[in-house]
Amino acid sequence: MLKTSIALLVVAFASLTLCSLLECGGGLSDRGVQGLFEGLVAGEDLYPYRMRLTRNVIVDSCPVFVQGGKSIVYAAEMEMEMEDDGLFRKRKTLCSQLFLLDLETGEKRKLSEEGWFDQFPKPSWDGDKVTFQSRKESTNSPLGLYCIDLPSGRRSSLASYFVCGTTPAFGPGDSLCVFISHGKGVCLLDLPGGGERNIYYRSGLFRWRRLPELPDMPSFSPDGRKIVFESGLTRKCIFMMNSDGRNIKLLTPHGENCFHPTFSPEGKGVLFVSDYNGSDNLYSLSLSDMRLMQITFDDSDKAYPSFSPDGGKIVFSSKPKESDDYYYDIFIISKEPLNLSPAMEDFQASAERQANLKS
Repeated sequence: MLKTSIALLVVAFASLTLCSLLECGGGLSDRGVQGLFEGLVAGEDLYPYRMRLTRNVIVDSCPVFVQGGKSIVYAAEMEMEMEDDGLFRKRKTLCSQLFLLDLETGEKRKLSEEGWFDQFPKPSWDGDKVTFQSRKESTNSPLGLYCIDLPSGRRSSLASYFVCGTTPAFGPGDSLCVFISHGKGVCLLDLPGGGERNIYYRSGLFRWRRLPELPDMPSFSPDGRKIVFESGLTRKCIFMMNSDGRNIKLLTPHGENCFHPTFSPEGKGVLFVSDYNGSDNLYSLSLSDMRLMQITFDDSDKAYPSFSPDGGKIVFSSKPKESDDYYYDIFIISKEPLNLSPAMEDFQASAERQANLKS
């Protein structure tokens, strides 16, 4: 009897271990991607037109296309302060609000209500809503998940109960929301039913040993089958997994910081930022053949890129690399000449690159 019990325990132990490994799919191995940047393809003429959309003495970040690509929603950090603990000096945001920018007229409209701290907007798949993280200003309350209906301006909570989470994003059909929960990892929220389940950092023997650390910025593929996210302590890498949390795969090598990933509109590639060669630039990775293409070529700091619905434009945050401030502005690059508001300065990115090289 004792031998039988021991044998059953050994079998159970081995099964749990094997299950844990299979759930990750062996995907944390960087085999096959170590030479990712060595095979880099330059796409200089892919998005040759560039325009600066904001010119504010504040931090404008996280731009996303909405309303069929006719407008952009972004977060503006209206007030901040610097904290110095004697070892490190870091920026603390005191006020952050969401704005809607009409690309045809240049009109800007505030979406946030007074007294709320709103960040990290992501659009619904029909483009008429945005989800975001929020909390009351001047409080230490946990962050919640909210939604704004753009036509009406109505703000609502995404759940009937309070969910502590960050960086939310809609799933296809807008019936699911993926978000990060501290202590739980990547979670899914069933919007019609209100149920929540974590698909990453789930309980399981030895599972924690093979998972990337500190996941953030998750988003769905257009077909809803995959989720891409960034992860890492000192260096960020891009990972992809099934929408149930299984088959985690490393998409970028560990040698360079790679962050702020998002799927292309057709779901065949991933757009992200990397500091390869010492400068932040946008890169596109083909998922079918792991072909990497560089999209921008200047030395400015960049963050939070996002495709237009047709893939013909990309918006992102940027600031001069050597600037002492934290004042990011919103830029747009395009495959075709931009015909936007005359209040926005339009110029060719290729001409800008030549000027940077000469200086």
